Amino acid sequence: MSEEKTVHILIRDFFGVVAFAFTVFGFMALITFSSGDPSFNKSVTGMNVVNSGGMVGAYLADGLARVFGSGSFFFPVITAILGWALIRSKQVQNWTLILGSGTLFLIGLCSLLAIKFTADPFFGKAVPVGGLVGDGLGGFLVTWLNPSGAVLTLITLLFISFMVMTRLEVNVLVETVGKIVSMIGAGLWLGANGLKTLTIKTLEGMGKTFQGMKSTFEKIQKARAESAEAKINDSDPVIVTRSRPEPVVIQTKEKPEKKKKEEKQDFVVQDHFPFMGSSSNYQVPPLSLLNDIPPDIGTDTNKAHKDILASSAILEKKLADFGVQGRVVQVLPGPVITIFEYEPAPGIKVSRISSLTDDLALAMRCLSLRILAPVPGKSVVGIEIPNLRRETIYFRDVMESDEFQGSDSKLTLAIGKDITGEPAVQDLAKTPHLLMAGSTGSGKSVGLNSMICSILLNATPDEVKMIMIDPKMLELSVYDGIPHLIAPVVTNPKKAAAALQWAVTEMESRYKMMAERGVRNINGFNDLAEKLQKEYEIEFKKHEKANKGLKPVSEDNEDEEEEVLLPEPPAKLPYIVVLIDELADLMMVASKGVEDSLTRLAQMA
Repeated sequence: MSEEKTVHILIRDFFGVVAFAFTVFGFMALITFSSGDPSFNKSVTGMNVVNSGGMVGAYLADGLARVFGSGSFFFPVITAILGWALIRSKQVQNWTLILGSGTLFLIGLCSLLAIKFTADPFFGKAVPVGGLVGDGLGGFLVTWLNPSGAVLTLITLLFISFMVMTRLEVNVLVETVGKIVSMIGAGLWLGANGLKTLTIKTLEGMGKTFQGMKSTFEKIQKARAESAEAKINDSDPVIVTRSRPEPVVIQTKEKPEKKKKEEKQDFVVQDHFPFMGSSSNYQVPPLSLLNDIPPDIGTDTNKAHKDILASSAILEKKLADFGVQGRVVQVLPGPVITIFEYEPAPGIKVSRISSLTDDLALAMRCLSLRILAPVPGKSVVGIEIPNLRRETIYFRDVMESDEFQGSDSKLTLAIGKDITGEPAVQDLAKTPHLLMAGSTGSGKSVGLNSMICSILLNATPDEVKMIMIDPKMLELSVYDGIPHLIAPVVTNPKKAAAALQWAVTEMESRYKMMAERGVRNINGFNDLAEKLQKEYEIEFKKHEKANKGLKPVSEDNEDEEEEVLLPEPPAKLPYIVVLIDELADLMMVASKGVEDSLTRLAQMA
């Protein structure tokens, strides 16, 4: 054998092995196809790829599935036959003939699937039936030949391409099929005679023992009925209940009244409460001013428990009807929705559950539901179903919660409750900007008022100051006159730009003061001011003690001497919260002045 032929054979064997390897890889990629993996029309980052072939396998499976549908499973068969031909055959014509006839067989198979099925048998609704090739060619043949003529044409194409691909002659194929049918018929005839004799003998023996089996069966049924209740209790899902915390009584410390000078006010103060006075002896309003939380009326715990169990059973049965096996392992009732944690059986794809959203909503008789697949940190799928009766969330309930009372920030906001019914709070200083949006009646005004009251019930005017802008003069005007306001509620859009410009100037001034004293934020500046105030008081007492009994200095240089010896410490800086209602209306009227100031505050404040 010449060296040239040896090299040719080695190259042919190499490509044959590569074809076999591609066959195995392509079959693995198609079997483990997942609609959640990255594809040509979807990019997924930060998630594990489910496909066994990794990122390459995910793209390969997606491309084959979209082009050929379920017929793509025949593609590895073509590569396997091609690899075998490369290793065994010596003629290039055989390889090209196998590749061409295999491609025709694949196209015909995809078209036949597109005609006979309404949904793809393996990939479901994720891809067109039979892929793009089958859908296009099948639709064309049905238009011109009707379904029966199209099926006959495709079967003929499949038969011819299969014979060309496998190199089988028609007479050999007919003889082979005839031999197989004869062997099967002979086996069935012999099996039928043996089965007849065996059946007669078996029936004779069964007739004698039927009475004993009947009594045994009745005993078993009775035992099962007695243990049914215990078995149901073992399989019931765990229902997590929530307990309402006991109200927290806030003890307010009464400070002795000090003599105060009458201060001139530029605005009219609203109704006077006992806790309102000068900022020096201001007392935080107690939570007892809020309405008491009424007890739950019309709620039956046993009935609610039974309703949850019934919903869990309906959910499991509906999923089982679609071939998804599993069970509800835990239920988390919330004020607005209830979360059912569903654990699918091994081998069930998460994408199959996610595609049943509309069917589950119909079964549960709700407008819509949300499927969280999977729940982070758990091997379950979360199904969120709206409650038939929404629970009222009370502001006082959130204010008295451990989450709010345990927060040290004076800008803690009472947001409400999360989906599991736990109080939700947020520190505005960590946000630090908040934009509320929503349709009419979605609760924007209720949320805004709750946030404002959260600050008013938690901070003094020395700790938090506010600027309120209300172009519509409806929502924030009720707060006009509270001691936390730097100025009356701004209702003129033209003055709103001036108020925001003042806020920018104040922000820059504060940054300059903090830079001079080497601190980074308001908390650091206030801690430094408190430390300097204590040092100032100690030095002042020493200075007063040293000058006791001496001749007082003249009135002309008294202030100058104290200023030199005892410089005044800086005062603490309060937080400044800017609240704007109906920002869109404000931008329509005074967009030029408002936009620049808002951008500056959003970047630096």
